[in-house]
Order: sequence, then structure tokens, then C-alpha cells
Amino acid sequence: KQLMAEFCILDEDQIADTIPNEWNCLEWYEQGRSQLVHFTVVPTQPWKNDRSPIAPLWEDAFREAVAAGAVPMSVIRESVERRLVKDSLLTIAEEVRAAPDVKPEMAMQQDAPEGHAESLRLRHMLWDSMIRGYQASAELDRIKSSPAFFLEDMLIRRPAAFGARVYRGIKRRVA
Repeated sequence: KQLMAEFCILDEDQIADTIPNEWNCLEWYEQGRSQLVHFTVVPTQPWKNDRSPIAPLWEDAFREAVAAGAVPMSVIRESVERRLVKDSLLTIAEEVRAAPDVKPEMAMQQDAPEGHAESLRLRHMLWDSMIRGYQASAELDRIKSSPAFFLEDMLIRRPAAFGARVYRGIKRRVA
């Protein structure tokens, strides 16, 4: 409850501003300086539209991920169909996959450079968990759009809203 109300789980004396700004770049990027870029402004997130001034940075990373086989085409297609991402990402991904030097099915299987095996293993774990989360979200959306969910929601969770809706419907038919 405290975390959600105050967004803090530490005492004030335990909080310090010690992380350098280049590790918390909110909507800005500077070549050679920025280490971690956040695309926090929802209306300008580069996977949603082209209004972000740093959209090309994100799209370059997207191209690399597609070329490496890290983003399945099925996920991109479904995300476009569900309007979660902009249509142009499918075009970008298809262009990347069509390039003669791109072999995504091999890229994720390559041996990691010496000393990076753990990093590669963690990257695979992260991607797998992201895909599972995406699949769970898609299934939840499918369930929430079903007539059975609508009825349960209206009759059990919000019976007053259901009653008002029925009343309005009857009132319209009588009038």
C-alpha cells in the first residue's frame, strides 16, 4: 500500500541521487554519453508513432534485434494487428528479414564471445520471459473481449452498472 501511495519503500535517509545522469536519459540521447535511454512519454514512444526526436535510435536497435532473430515476426504481426505498435514496424522487420546477409534463425544460436556466455544466457532468459508475458497479455485480452467475460463482469463485479444498462435499454424501447 505504501509503495503504491508514496512510490517509495525506503526511508528518506536511505535515498541518494548517486546514479550519473547518463544512466537515466529520459527522452534524450547524446552520442558517447547516454548509457540508458527511457522512452517514457507514451504519446511519443517510437514503437507507437514517429513523433519522438530519438525514434531513429530506437528503430536502429529494433532492426538489430530483428536481424538477430530476437523478435519473432509473429509477435510483430500480432502487435501491429492489435494496434500495440505502429504499422511501419512490420515493414521495417520484413525489409530486415529479406536482406540476403540476415540469418536470424542462426544469430541467436551463435556462441557468445569468450566471457559472455552468462550474458547471452541471461539475455535469452529475459527474452523468453518477455515473450511469455506478451503471450499471457494477448490471452488475457482475448478473454476480456469474450461475451462470457462481459457477462461475468457486469453481473458479478458490477451489478449496479449492469442494472443501469438494462434499465436504459428498456427505457429506450418503451419510449
